[in-house]
Amino acid sequence: MVKLLICDDHELYREGLKLLIKDHFVSQSVQIDEAINIVQVYRAIEQHEYQFILLDLSMPGSKGVLEVSEVMKRTMAPVVVISADSRPQTINLACEQGAQGYILKTEPSHELLASLEKIIQGKRCFPKNVLSPKCLILHHFSKRQFSVLHCLIEGDSNKEIAKKLFLSEGTVKQYVSSILVVLGVDNRTQAAIKGAEMIHDRSL
Repeated sequence: MVKLLICDDHELYREGLKLLIKDHFVSQSVQIDEAINIVQVYRAIEQHEYQFILLDLSMPGSKGVLEVSEVMKRTMAPVVVISADSRPQTINLACEQGAQGYILKTEPSHELLASLEKIIQGKRCFPKNVLSPKCLILHHFSKRQFSVLHCLIEGDSNKEIAKKLFLSEGTVKQYVSSILVVLGVDNRTQAAIKGAEMIHDRSL
């Protein structure tokens, strides 16, 4: 069952999006709830569990892109921004705030649906060629991989990483291997250098 919350105060867009999603997922059971302001958003996520949440940034009562982290404090559901704001700084801030994706309202319907499919599969989905180096790290790594990468940057051995993160050394080796693949490097030293360059100040 696909259960989601659409948070948008524009009725025409909201209704069109509902019809589009229901038609696309016609072979599945789809439940779509709606919210037209931030008060309704918080009320809905307190009462229901959703597969994901589509959040417009300009609803009444919203703090804009900063609302992403506020919503995420109250729910385990992935938050996907859906907005007309295509500025790279807004998209990157949404990523840094923890958004699972960012869908532009100007996207063709087939691209929007493709993005939603990725979100349902647990993948991140952002517009191409706009993410900063920091957000590229967030976009391509799981939280655990990112923690291991931080340890590599600090120069920790697998044994030290295992102790810090409460993992087995075998599991750490698997994470390190996956990190090398994602970064396109041959060894942990190169991974540490490239990771540090991408993160810049290690502030993530």
